[in-house]
Amino acid sequence: MTRNTIGGDVIEVYEEEKVKVYKFLDGLGCKVSLTTDIWTSDHSHVAYCCLTAHFVDDSWELQKKNLAFRKMSYPHDGETLFSFMKEMILEWNLDKKLFSIVVDNATNNDVMIRKVKDWILYDLLVARDVDLLHVRCSAHILNLIVQDGLNEIRGLIDKIRETVRYLNKSPAATQKFEMSLNQCNLADKRKVAMDVPNRWNSTYELLATALPLKEAFSRLQRIDKNYYGNPFESEWEVAGVVHECLQIFYEATRHFSGRKYPTSNVFFPDVCEIHLKIIEWENTDCDYVRKMSELESYLEEARFPRADTFNILDWWKTNSPRLPILAKIAHDILAVPATSVASEAAFSVGGRVIDESRTCLLPDAVEALVVADDWIGSIPKKIVHNVESSGTQTNNA
Repeated sequence: MTRNTIGGDVIEVYEEEKVKVYKFLDGLGCKVSLTTDIWTSDHSHVAYCCLTAHFVDDSWELQKKNLAFRKMSYPHDGETLFSFMKEMILEWNLDKKLFSIVVDNATNNDVMIRKVKDWILYDLLVARDVDLLHVRCSAHILNLIVQDGLNEIRGLIDKIRETVRYLNKSPAATQKFEMSLNQCNLADKRKVAMDVPNRWNSTYELLATALPLKEAFSRLQRIDKNYYGNPFESEWEVAGVVHECLQIFYEATRHFSGRKYPTSNVFFPDVCEIHLKIIEWENTDCDYVRKMSELESYLEEARFPRADTFNILDWWKTNSPRLPILAKIAHDILAVPATSVASEAAFSVGGRVIDESRTCLLPDAVEALVVADDWIGSIPKKIVHNVESSGTQTNNA
């Protein structure tokens, strides 16, 4: 079987699944929220824009569908993003169903959203409140907040990063560190992995894995004359305090970055908890923590009842016959994701598709593989049957 044959089969499956997804979305009685983000392949150096639709179906189940994984031409400015969004909204017939668009705080996204609003109001003549269209990615906001706080211990974090680089640069350094771990009875602990500097949650993981190994780092400094990166004891103490503070941000981000449950309703309880912690930190004796608490102005004050076992979709499923109008509103609001993480998740699939051995894949094939992977098996059998039946009738005609 040739490469062209396989490529043709992939595109054929993609087109078949696209018809099913289109018919499914077109039959929805609720609104749809969108998330989007851009990713550049490390191997092919081609940029792709992912678009994901979010909605609550008729069975009160939260659903998502990746609609596009399209090659993006440079520049990635607001005009280019708007052209992409406009094309996709029309291609999927979502102009009357669009409820919100969730994006991060980049300037090009602000421009794109403004153009989408104008397009909806003045070109499509859709009567709606476009001020509610733009939802900022909460995970990105928290990332900016925590990055400011991490600047207070940047020197310490840099030392840990340099240690990881040192350990990875030669087998001899790794062997000496293994010896240090064994001498300190820490061989069963997780190894420290390099973080991604612009992703604070990976820096949190860096601290989480490094802190239990501080004794091994000190031992390494004594047995390896070439190692100079061990933080001072005072720095380790500060790292422990900051790590404890970051934990609440880490758990909140993990909580409202979920993709299998509504996140618009869990956002405010998490923010409330962070707000209360910040008030507590303002009175701490630790200078580093007090400086981090000055970021309070970034957070919204809110009150929301807390109950971890409460399933809001089940509640609306049960009470929708009694509250049909409010249930229709809840359908739309509860589908709004608090973050754009769902679109970013597609980049993991993209990274597996475009590896070192497949850098020459055409963008159409990449999109077909990534998007069809999300679609296959996710469409209700009733819709599949209707599509296949209509296709059979057309062929017979």
